[in-house]
Amino acid sequence: MTYDAQGKMTSRTEAFGEPEERTISRQYDPTYPDLITQIERPSTTGVSVREEFHHMDVFAAIPLTL
Repeated sequence: MTYDAQGKMTSRTEAFGEPEERTISRQYDPTYPDLITQIERPSTTGVSVREEFHHMDVFAAIPLTL
């Protein structure tokens, strides 16, 4: 696992040393540092990458997932 200067996890490796090994990465919002804005998850087959984008509705303070 790797962490940024604020101690937030920025990446995590699953199944280390196995054929299914993959590293999942996270990005955080600079204004709301606890809000994850993007998660990138490679497939275990190595064929594709799933990306999740998260945004904050600043008027209702509700996290939204796209």
